Amino acid sequence: MPKMQVGVLGHTEKKEAVVYIYVLKDPSGVVRYVGKATNVTTRLRSHICESKNPKHAHTRKNRWLSKLMDDGKLPVLEVVESVIVSKWEESERHWIVHFKSLGCDLTNLTEGGDGVSGIKWSAATKKKWSKMRKGHKVSEETRRKLSEVFKGKKLNHETGDQISKRQKRFWSKLSVKKKRDLMRGITDEIRSLNGKKSKGRKMALEVKAKMPDAIRRGWVGLTQEQRQKRLAGLKKRWPKDSEIVRKS
Repeated sequence: MPKMQVGVLGHTEKKEAVVYIYVLKDPSGVVRYVGKATNVTTRLRSHICESKNPKHAHTRKNRWLSKLMDDGKLPVLEVVESVIVSKWEESERHWIVHFKSLGCDLTNLTEGGDGVSGIKWSAATKKKWSKMRKGHKVSEETRRKLSEVFKGKKLNHETGDQISKRQKRFWSKLSVKKKRDLMRGITDEIRSLNGKKSKGRKMALEVKAKMPDAIRRGWVGLTQEQRQKRLAGLKKRWPKDSEIVRKS
C-alpha cells in the first residue's frame, strides 16, 4: 500500500491558531477536493477511513477515494493556504472557485465555508435517507454513553432557542388526539394492537349501565358553548351516548 503524502505550498508562519486550506489530488496531480483542517495529517486519515464506511460511501468524494484505493493508490493532500480561524470560510470559498475556474472536477458538495449546512438535498435523497432511518432504534448502551457525555452540560441561549422553536413547530402540526397519545406514550403500533385485542369483545351489562352516569358527570361545570362543541363531537363518534346526554 502506498504511503500517504502531505505537502505544503509556500511559507506558513504560525503565530496564532490557524486553519489550513488544503486540496486532495490523485497521484497524477489532478485536484478533486478542497477542504479545511487544523491537523492535515489527521484529516487525511479521516478522509480515507470515512470512504470505507458504508454510511458515507454515497458521496462523490468518497466514491472517488474508494475507487482510487481499489486501484492501489492513495490521494495526495497539499496545503494551499493557512489562515486565522475567522477567515477560513472566505478562503475555502475562494479556492473552490479558483480550482473550478481551472476546469477541475471537484467533488465538494457545497461552495465552501459552510460545512454541510449549504447542501440542498434532492427530494429523492431525502426520501431514501428517511427510509433508511425509519424504524432505527438507539441501543441502551448508546443512550447511556450519550447521557454521560451531556450530563452536567448547559446549553447556551442560542441553542436552547433553536431547540425550542423546532419543538414548537413539531407540536403545532399535531392534532390534539395525537399530542395526547404521544404524551401518554401511545404509538400507532400500540393503538393498532389494542384495537385488535378489543375487536369482537362484548361489554358487560354492568359497565354499560354505568356509562350514562359517567357521561353526565363529565358535563358538569361546562359552559353552553363547550357543551355544544362536545355534543357535536359525540354525535359523530357515539350517536347513542349523545342522545343520552341530550335527554339528560
